[in-house]
Amino acid sequence: MAKEKRSFKRLSKGIRKHIRQEKARLRREGLDPVEEKRLIAELYRKVTPNN
Repeated sequence: MAKEKRSFKRLSKGIRKHIRQEKARLRREGLDPVEEKRLIAELYRKVTPNN
């Protein structure tokens, strides 16, 4: 099966910095891995366009 090419716009530097800082904050909280992944996915859902 051919690899599907994703077409998406690169996030701005400021948004990438925000995501990086929020991910670090979530990791410092010491949550269980499942909850941490859910919150990180929610963070990406908030900042990505068309969502």
